Amino acid sequence: YNYDPINQTIQWGIKFNYNEKNITKENAFLEDFLPAGHDLVNDSLKVYKVTFDSSGKETSEPVDSSEYTLTDNTEEDSHSFTLQFKSDITFAIKIEYETTASEPIIDSGSVINKVVYNEEEKSATSPIQQGVLAKGYTNENYKDKTVEWKIDVNKNKYKMDGLVLKDKFVSGGLELFESSFTITTADKEVLARDTDYKLEVQDEGFTITFTETIEEHLIITYKTKFDPSYSIFSNNARISWGEFSKEVTANFKPDDYTIQNGYKNGSYNPITKEITWEIGINYNLKSISKAIIEDYILQGQKLVDGSIEVFHAEPLGGKNEFSKGAKLSEDQFTVDTIENGE
Repeated sequence: YNYDPINQTIQWGIKFNYNEKNITKENAFLEDFLPAGHDLVNDSLKVYKVTFDSSGKETSEPVDSSEYTLTDNTEEDSHSFTLQFKSDITFAIKIEYETTASEPIIDSGSVINKVVYNEEEKSATSPIQQGVLAKGYTNENYKDKTVEWKIDVNKNKYKMDGLVLKDKFVSGGLELFESSFTITTADKEVLARDTDYKLEVQDEGFTITFTETIEEHLIITYKTKFDPSYSIFSNNARISWGEFSKEVTANFKPDDYTIQNGYKNGSYNPITKEITWEIGINYNLKSISKAIIEDYILQGQKLVDGSIEVFHAEPLGGKNEFSKGAKLSEDQFTVDTIENGE
C-alpha cells in the first residue's frame, strides 16, 4: 500500500501466481474486499505480466484489459470487486489499484484490505489520518506572556456546508487579541470578516460561522495573552457541518521559569571546592512589596562572606531565557545571616 493523507487515497498492490503455476481460466480469478468506507477509484486498476531474469529481477509489462473482466460487487455495507481472467494463466501477475474514502475520515486509525483466491486469504493494513481539524501553538513569548495558536481546517478539501467552528479556552487564563485573528487558505488568500465568515467573541473563546460552502484547506491563527499563574492551558476547537463533527484539544505548558516565577541552580568548582549558587526571582515581573528571600544553607556548607550580589534581570521572551543587567547597590537590600543550624 501507499497512503496519501491529503487526497485520502490508498494505492494497493497484489502479487498473484508468483510460483508460475498453470491456472485454468475457471480458477483464474480473485476477489478483493475493500476497507469499509472506501471505494475503488475508477480506471485505477492495472494488471501486469511479470517475468524474471536469471538473477530473479522482475520485469513487468501491462496486460490488456480485454484479457480480463472487472466486476464491482459493491453493495450498501460491502465493498469488493472480482477480477476474472478470460484464459489460462501460466505466468506471474502483479495488480495495482487505488481506493478513496467515500466519506470524510473523522478519526485516525487503520484499515484492512483482504484478497481471496481459491479459499486462501491475504490482507494488508494501511494507516489513515483525519485531516478535518488540527490545532497547535507557536511563538511563545515569555516576556510579554503571549502565545499564538493555529487551527488547520479541512486539509483534505472536503465539501463542507454550514461549517461552524467553536473555540473554547477550557482551562481559563487566556485572553484573545481580537485584532490578531486571521483566516487564510493554504494558497495565502485572506478571508474577509463579516463577508466570508462571522466572528463572535465570547469570554472564554469565540465562534466562527462560515457564510459559504467551504472546499478549501483553511488556516486560522490568533494570539492570546496568558496568565503566568496557570501551569497549563487547554485550548479546545470543535467543528461541525452537516452530519459530521470533530473536536481536538491543544495543551500549552509554559517554561519552568514562568511556572515557578524564577529558578535556582548551582555550579561546583572542584579546584576551589566552592559552589556558586544563582537564584532568579520574579521572572513574571509581578509587583512585589517588601520582597524577602530566604535561602537555607544545608549539608555542611558555609556561606562565603561578601559573596552575595544582586543584579537586575529581564526575560528575553524565549524559553527559560533572560539577560543579566546592572548590579544593585548595597543600599537597595539588606542581608541577615541566621546562625540557627538552618
